[in-house]
Amino acid sequence: MATKAGAKKKSSTKGSGAISKRRKGQTDKSGIDVDVIANSKELVGEKLTKLTIPILEKYGFLAFEEVITRLEITIKEFNEEVGSLFGEMVNHSRENYGRLKLLLDQDAEPEEPTDDESVDDFGMSELERRLETVEREGKSSEDKDTESPSLDQ
Repeated sequence: MATKAGAKKKSSTKGSGAISKRRKGQTDKSGIDVDVIANSKELVGEKLTKLTIPILEKYGFLAFEEVITRLEITIKEFNEEVGSLFGEMVNHSRENYGRLKLLLDQDAEPEEPTDDESVDDFGMSELERRLETVEREGKSSEDKDTESPSLDQ
């Protein structure tokens, strides 16, 4: 029974080695180097073989097949969960981008002043001009009050 696993291992390493030799320097559709993928597959295959051979030797081929089936199911579920998480992340990212763009667009739009706050050429609103004139009038009346007593002396 151990020879079946050994035969599977030999055939799988031959195939992945041939792939990596054939595609040196090439990238797959996601932009990852094919050599990295092939090396990762070899590494996973070696570790899987190292972990499953004792099961095959102790419990037989049926238990070995059950372990492999459960691993395949686990990997499939993992891929689905990661895919959905990345999909949610992309959706949240798009929503956040839309909110940010909306906020930036609102900040870029100048607010139209109300009638009391109409802005003149100097960038002053009507209310600011009134306050400034009241301040000037207040200062000029104080200046007159302080100048009068000094003239009397």
